[in-house]
Amino acid sequence: MPMEFWLALHDRTFISFERTGPWMAANQFHARYFIASARVMTGGSPTDEAFIADLNRHLSEVIAQNKLAGHFPDPYHGDLKVYELAGP
Repeated sequence: MPMEFWLALHDRTFISFERTGPWMAANQFHARYFIASARVMTGGSPTDEAFIADLNRHLSEVIAQNKLAGHFPDPYHGDLKVYELAGP
């Protein structure tokens, strides 16, 4: 999770999406919200290609099945969208 997110969320329970897809976050860690469309999610390093492809496939499900809770366009992080997770 970028430092900027931690500064805004340090008083709340959160997990990084680093190696954590949206359904794992909801089912195993009981996350209620998932930040989508961060610049890191669309790229990553060459060793992350399989994870990023899987994550982006699941993000389509998140967008289709969950409520958009907030939209925060940011020139550095990207067009951040926060979804309230209802579950898989």
